[in-house]
Amino acid sequence: MKILVTGGSGFFGAYLTESLEAAGHEVFGYDLAPPAQDLLAVAPRLAHGLRQGSILDEERLLQVCRDDGIQAIVHAAALSRAGAVP
Repeated sequence: MKILVTGGSGFFGAYLTESLEAAGHEVFGYDLAPPAQDLLAVAPRLAHGLRQGSILDEERLLQVCRDDGIQAIVHAAALSRAGAVP
């Protein structure tokens, strides 16, 4: 199955990507930035399968899904505002 992991460059996304690939899936990451080097040690193919974009950019996200034939999405992305008080 072709799976897109939003937040794919993050800690959880890297470990999730590696687990899904080990289970035989073709996994693509979707994130704003490339993964850190320490996370590439966890999921070496992460950089190759990364599609850059924001989870707020619905048009880009849908285009990636169409272009890569994505069959499932695992949402592991987050938005944060460090120091924000509700």
